[in-house]
Amino acid sequence: MIDAQHIAARVQALTLRLPAFTGLLVAFSGGRDSSVLLSLMARADVAPVRAVNVDHGLQPDIATQWLAHNAQFCEGLGVPFTRVSVDVAAHGGESLEAAARRARYAALAGEARTGELVLLAQHESDQAETLLLQLLRGGGPDGLASMPTVSVLGETLMARPLLDVTDADIAAYAHDQRLRWFEDPSNQDQRFDRNFLRAVVMPSLRERWPSVDRTLSRGAQWQAEAAQLQHQLGAADMRTVTIDGRVLSCGRLARLTSSRLSNTLRFAIRAAGLTTPSAQRLAALQTLALQTAGRGSVRWHGGVALRYRDQLHLLDELSPDPVSGWSAALPTDHRLQLPHTFGTLALAAERAHATLTVRFREGGERVPLAGGQHQALAKWFQQHGIPPWQRSRMPLVFAGDTLIAIGEHRLSRWSEFVPGGALIWRR
Repeated sequence: MIDAQHIAARVQALTLRLPAFTGLLVAFSGGRDSSVLLSLMARADVAPVRAVNVDHGLQPDIATQWLAHNAQFCEGLGVPFTRVSVDVAAHGGESLEAAARRARYAALAGEARTGELVLLAQHESDQAETLLLQLLRGGGPDGLASMPTVSVLGETLMARPLLDVTDADIAAYAHDQRLRWFEDPSNQDQRFDRNFLRAVVMPSLRERWPSVDRTLSRGAQWQAEAAQLQHQLGAADMRTVTIDGRVLSCGRLARLTSSRLSNTLRFAIRAAGLTTPSAQRLAALQTLALQTAGRGSVRWHGGVALRYRDQLHLLDELSPDPVSGWSAALPTDHRLQLPHTFGTLALAAERAHATLTVRFREGGERVPLAGGQHQALAKWFQQHGIPPWQRSRMPLVFAGDTLIAIGEHRLSRWSEFVPGGALIWRR
């Protein structure tokens, strides 16, 4: 059976390669598993322990009773207790379970102090259930890797010291220590996938294969190793296809095999901080990257890929076009805030020989060239390879009626009006 010293040693072993922690923050729901973890850590001499309870607001009828139990349990252990309330709102078709988990982890990360390690109470059976759920959803190696022993959310480290502890060992410890816990009524609601799996599917599997929890958990470890190798390959391939930041070369992508292309696109999307598209959207993205020429786009919840010439641009959802007729003076002493999310524009010059104004494309603008010639702004955009969706979002700087800069590009007559100056456009 598990004991405090055994778990203390495990926590320390998990974090040997991580920065030293100064405290432990246990995610405490009041249920059996988190009660066991909190009891173990309160008895172990590892670091100061706190408990935080995240209230999802989904069961207001028993919230007061639940809170009182949790506070009393922590008081009995001599552990400081904090309650955090969150709003659970599902996005992009995610389930209520997923939305609650996302809100809970965000709250834990927000509550953790500098140097604190957040501990989560998931155990071996939870890992086995997670693997099966991911299989049923068609998950790849990342999903099938299930829950990592140590993970990072923002700047917060999270660890699961019970991940290879059996449900039977946890139950035995709870019985031996005579722990009392609060049963969440929603755990009996089989409309939730995990509850159905736990109540109906897993008992049948254990009857036929008694070691199924351990076997599935081991399978998750193999998938974690496969996912790591996949990430390493994706990082290497991405270096060969990246032109600049979120811009990829379609020609270089086309040289990859189908599986490596798919893997590289997924890796690039994650590296850009975007949500991973569905398999259908990812297939459409591969087609877009491999088409011989032309333009196109693929959109998904939380991102968009746009192709122009030989380049694939990975973006957040596009900002709306600028407000018609917007203009502002460009000062020399501070940055100009542009509308929407177009960033700021700053003039790095001591003075200007004319009043400078900033606006966006309205049509009919002419670009001055050397020798007194002019060309249409549309042609300038084409010559400089500016993608169509960026053209209406690039700030134009005028001295009177003369166009002297486009974004950070200074034109031929710039020095007449701003001697020795430069433009800094922070998107």
